[in-house]
Amino acid sequence: MNNTTKKIRWGIISTAKIGTEHVIPAVLASKDSELAAIASRDKAKAQKTAKQFKIPKAYGSYEELFKDPDIDAIYNPLPNDMHALFSVQALKAGKHILCEKPAGIKVSELLEVKKHVGDRIFMEAFMVRFHPQWHKALELVKSKKIGDIRAMQVFFSFYNDDPKNIRNILKNGGGAMFDIGCYPLTVSRFIFETEPKKVSALADIDPAFKVDRTLSAIFDYDAGRHLTFTVSTRSVLYQRVNISVQKGGLRSAFRSMRRPIKKQLFCLTTVLHWTGLLIVFRTAQSEEMPADIGRENSFPAHIDLEKVELNDAGIRQLISAGKALFQARFTLNEGAGRPAATSSEMPTKRPKSDTPALFRTSGPDANSCQGCHNTPVSGGAGDFTANAFVAPQDIEYDFDTVNPELSMERGTTALQGAGLLELLSREMTAELHKIRADALREARAQKQPVTKPLLTKSVSFGSLTANPDGTLDFSKIQGIHPDLIIKPFSQKAVVMSLRHFSVTAMNVHHGMQPSERFGIHWTGEADFDEDGVENELTEGDVTALTLYQATLAPPVVKSDAGTKQTPSQKQSAGQKNTNSDYAAEGEQIFNRTGCNSCHVNELLLDSMVFSEPGPYNPAGNLRMGQGARTVAVDLSKMPGFEHIRRNDKGQWRIPAFTDLKRHVIADNENSCFGNEKITHNFVPREIFRTAPLWGVGSTAPYGHRGDISTLREVILCHGGEAKKARDNFAALADAEQRKVIHFLRQLVIPSAE
Repeated sequence: MNNTTKKIRWGIISTAKIGTEHVIPAVLASKDSELAAIASRDKAKAQKTAKQFKIPKAYGSYEELFKDPDIDAIYNPLPNDMHALFSVQALKAGKHILCEKPAGIKVSELLEVKKHVGDRIFMEAFMVRFHPQWHKALELVKSKKIGDIRAMQVFFSFYNDDPKNIRNILKNGGGAMFDIGCYPLTVSRFIFETEPKKVSALADIDPAFKVDRTLSAIFDYDAGRHLTFTVSTRSVLYQRVNISVQKGGLRSAFRSMRRPIKKQLFCLTTVLHWTGLLIVFRTAQSEEMPADIGRENSFPAHIDLEKVELNDAGIRQLISAGKALFQARFTLNEGAGRPAATSSEMPTKRPKSDTPALFRTSGPDANSCQGCHNTPVSGGAGDFTANAFVAPQDIEYDFDTVNPELSMERGTTALQGAGLLELLSREMTAELHKIRADALREARAQKQPVTKPLLTKSVSFGSLTANPDGTLDFSKIQGIHPDLIIKPFSQKAVVMSLRHFSVTAMNVHHGMQPSERFGIHWTGEADFDEDGVENELTEGDVTALTLYQATLAPPVVKSDAGTKQTPSQKQSAGQKNTNSDYAAEGEQIFNRTGCNSCHVNELLLDSMVFSEPGPYNPAGNLRMGQGARTVAVDLSKMPGFEHIRRNDKGQWRIPAFTDLKRHVIADNENSCFGNEKITHNFVPREIFRTAPLWGVGSTAPYGHRGDISTLREVILCHGGEAKKARDNFAALADAEQRKVIHFLRQLVIPSAE
């Protein structure tokens, strides 16, 4: 073990794909392990892999690696016939071994391994004994809640007729049984917790390769318990385990794959999954019904980030789990409702209320995120009937009110592209904070006030003045709170991040209390709302939910104004106009009226890597560096982000049509934006965030209350700072107004067409 880092130092023999694609990334992601060396009989391959993964040492033979005193353990993914041979050599050199299955292909080989183990650890690399799904299966079996096991059936197959593949080479230990037959055997021994008493089998031997290409077997585990399995290397890809018990059954369905076989056949497997937990309970109709029927949960298991591998597959599972949470219809059984908690953002209590679990004007007002965010697709906007009611956060109260003077109606906003908006806000916030720090440093050094413009990504937030005594004058800042944190979400720009949004919304709208704000660490209670359910949402649940929202594909622009001629230009050239041409001219008119002074056509983003949790979350929300783990997702590699392009400096062009500022957009002349009865988080009634316009063609109705039916109406509702642009639009000829509206209607959410 490395005495400095206290990590296990691994040496890997072979540059095989299983190592480079799975084991090496896992070791690199581990908090308890580090890669010390890699070896290959082709030293150039070892050096190439070492360079790729920044492994300190590369050897041209396995023996050299075994002699390295800075290595504690060896990972052996060699062909089957070499497992025992090189494991023995490594054991003799004093190394611990993690050996790929099977550990040997002859009894004599395994006896030789046993002879040299001594005080070292030799482990066969079966994930079954460590995987959450099989721990859950064993737990269910041991609990007897589903009765005694009667039988286990396994089918595992794939297609491989490559004569050069070691699975088809007899001397290398090829064949279906050695390659995949060991899985049903291991699973059954793990679940039955004993050894088989009788075995019978039939094999189909490939006439060319002389290895078993299909094998079926029956294992008798005594007490009426049987394992039957078939493994094949000449069938379409299929993997399934069925465990038959008295009161139902357990079924494990592996991750689906779609792979062409001889360019004709396809394997289409149906898969149910939940971040590694792949077990589905199936009730036997002729037996006693399970005790929890009628008390079901909307999602099968909470997410423990410590148990999630943060590779591409693990992150995809997290996003999938987040989608399931977003679409879940929460029940009282899992904690929906908040009888003793208010809707305040900070944890506060009231006497237990007799208010129903769902009560529109005070919340909880929904049992599902997708119940409101559903137009035109999951994560989108919502119709007027999906409006939420947001309680104020800046007054003291110990009740949830139904008085419209003390609650505010809000339309549902779309979340497509929200991850990019948060990344923009993070970069802009970091730049504003740097300006503040520079001003303070210069003021102290110069012993006089220093004023600096607050300019980031070409958006001005006014200026601040730093004094030599360390105080700051914020009297000239514009469109931002004095904390200089860009808050890209909510109509009043008071929500800092998707995590902040999710944690708050889960409590306010569903009555599901996330443990990071309402749990033991923050409140000293595991059941803050006193509904009998503890830890209703884990850190992992919130992270998954946030990642799903962050990876929702951003809206698209049907036409690109930068590559189109205007209709008038085409008319002069005698060419026919198209809808795209009218949209291009509409954007030019949009800009000419001054609408783009707030609805900035695009902002430039330096990095599309979304890390969760983020750096600027408020108290009661995990921040970067807190909690179990930080998860990073490169949004540029996610489906649906392909249309986001770089400029010649490598910056990403984000066409969100917003400056992410707060503006006064209501005045006495037109009160349709000034109909708030009270302030929200100290933001005056007439001030709102510049709404991003991407996707606006898919998200009617409009306005902060969702009560404005058309794009023309909402433009004419603008006042305050937007009055001049509104008047310019109103003065346009009808044909030009229609071109602006046509342009806006081209800004759509994917799959909305």
